[in-house]
Formats: sequence, C-alpha cells, structure tokens
Amino acid sequence: MNSQSLLYRSGLWLIAALPEVAGAGIFWFLSARGKAQVHYATTAVKRGDVENTVVAAGILQPFRYVDVGAQTSGQLKSLKVKRGDQ
Repeated sequence: MNSQSLLYRSGLWLIAALPEVAGAGIFWFLSARGKAQVHYATTAVKRGDVENTVVAAGILQPFRYVDVGAQTSGQLKSLKVKRGDQ
C-alpha cells in the first residue's frame, strides 16, 4: 500500500463523514435553542351586548381576523321533538 492510496482513502472518509457531522451539528444547534413559549390572550366568558359606536368616515379594518366554526359529521339517529314543540 503506498502513501497516495492511503491519502485517497482518508480523503474519502472525510468526504463521507462531513454530511453526518454537519447534520449532527445542525440538530444539536436547533435542539439547544429550546422551544418558544406560546402565549394566548384569554378572558373570562360573560353574557352581554356588543355595542361599539364609531363616528368617522372611512374603512374600518379589524385588528385580527378569526374564523369560527364547527367541523362535525355524522348521522342523526333520532330527534326527540315533535312538529310544533317549543
């Protein structure tokens, strides 16, 4: 075995090991940062009227849009009321 073949083999090992070392470094960096804390704005529920009056000319844009809905599926097996019940 000559020194040129030994150098060639060690170069191949370095090229083969480089992606693994880089991947391990990226994984370590991302996991060391920790997860960001999520903060939710919450308030107590209360019954009341929504009364906001705006005396101005122009377009009123909301601060934040919220989609509210229910996603349900299934079949109605029975309905426990009769026609005319209140």
